[in-house]
Amino acid sequence: MSERTLLRFGKTTRWFHWTFALSFLALATSGALLALRGALALGPDAVARVVSVHLCAAAALCAGPLLVLLSGSTGETLRDLLEPFRWARDDVRWLARKPLEVFGRGDLPPAGKLNAGQKVNALASMFLTAGLAASGVWLWQRPGALVAWFIHLALFVSWLPLFAGHLSLALLFPSTRPALRGMLTGRVGREWARHHHAAWVGALEEAQGGDAPE
Repeated sequence: MSERTLLRFGKTTRWFHWTFALSFLALATSGALLALRGALALGPDAVARVVSVHLCAAAALCAGPLLVLLSGSTGETLRDLLEPFRWARDDVRWLARKPLEVFGRGDLPPAGKLNAGQKVNALASMFLTAGLAASGVWLWQRPGALVAWFIHLALFVSWLPLFAGHLSLALLFPSTRPALRGMLTGRVGREWARHHHAAWVGALEEAQGGDAPE
């Protein structure tokens, strides 16, 4: 018998995520090359090409997700984007208990569509992206501005552990790896969702007056 699944993210949300993620990765890669251009011995022509890629990626980051948002299920995706801002008492309890749960010394309260850790990661990513965009525009308008360059670099370095943690949870850890399926196909296993996002599944079942919709 095939595994029963639940729809976790619609097509517009998934396209928004991947458009943003790929544009950001292009920005991060080209930005790292620019920061290390001396160590990599990049010549003026190579630096100019990398700068062009960096600016194109910045334009894609600004325009791509917005176009996806406006061309699909806008309301549904906006609700998903606002999810990190919705906090309840159980979210605070989840954060407080997570260190103990890692060592098998406690249980976590039921999580919603996003658990508290995912909400913190999303909020931090939003803050860092806004800061990087603002300092990037500053550098674009005033090339070589030392304060802007320092802020831009500091925010980029702060983003690295967030990205590493996000990627590790998506690819390496068996208990969290199924979440990647939700962002690729939109669907997750029902039993996995009931274990990791019980409050969300419970809300779906209550809205349907019984079993959560497939």
